[in-house]
Amino acid sequence: MSCFSTNIPTPFSNRVVFVPDYVNMDALDKCLQDNRVTFIPINTATFDAQVEHKTYPRFLLLEKDYFVTHVDGDAPVKCNYEARNMVMSNFWLGRIQRVTSDLKQVNGLWVSWRPLVHFFVYEGADSLQSECTALHNTVFEYVNTDDFGALAEIVKRKPHCEQKYFGVNNGQTYTLVNTDNVEQKYEFSRLNLRTLGFKLWKEETTVQSLIDEEAQLAVFRPNPSRRPGFKLHDADGRVIVDGEPFMLHIANYEYDPESEMDDEYDDIPEDERQFYGKEWVKA
Repeated sequence: MSCFSTNIPTPFSNRVVFVPDYVNMDALDKCLQDNRVTFIPINTATFDAQVEHKTYPRFLLLEKDYFVTHVDGDAPVKCNYEARNMVMSNFWLGRIQRVTSDLKQVNGLWVSWRPLVHFFVYEGADSLQSECTALHNTVFEYVNTDDFGALAEIVKRKPHCEQKYFGVNNGQTYTLVNTDNVEQKYEFSRLNLRTLGFKLWKEETTVQSLIDEEAQLAVFRPNPSRRPGFKLHDADGRVIVDGEPFMLHIANYEYDPESEMDDEYDDIPEDERQFYGKEWVKA
């Protein structure tokens, strides 16, 4: 199942990626941001970046072994394909400095400084969040098999991907699987995706370390069966009654009102805004 859209009007039609005929799209790892851009085939003999800038102030141009960011008035920036989702997550949101701040430069190309986390998504059950910062350093592909061993072999053939583990998404259920021992798994929910995602940036993270951390947290996590008189109170001290609607504010410890987050917030789908710390969420 291809996730590349080609010249199809979308809510993000101004997000354009030009594709020369010598670029094999099927050979590229798929990215979450691919669903939020429009891919336009071009004839390189007649393509003129300056002419395209009259319609698109910023766009991406794919090449055989790398891609290039084009911003009107700025010099083009060459990036390795491993950084494609990271770049596309920031490129159209007016934060050009973030494109390179999350990367490192090697042999003239900007590349990701951590291996990509490979996610396998069951067809028809995609629940990955394209605007979730924790998933920017990822690639994904659709699957319809429960053979985790076969999925592990796919990851092992991709040296640019994290080799200790890979992710599987089936609707609201997520699983992190040990590549060398697929029987070892760590399951988590969509609500934990953002928190866990940042742990995947850490080199020392393994499936076992996440399992051990969960076991330690379980010791301190409140257990209603041990506290039969427990009552939830709101900010004014009133008791929350079962069956009564209430609002829960999820605070994002990273949120900085002086940052460029406000500009990005307008571009985030409504059903994902609670993950960015500015929304009141009905429990």
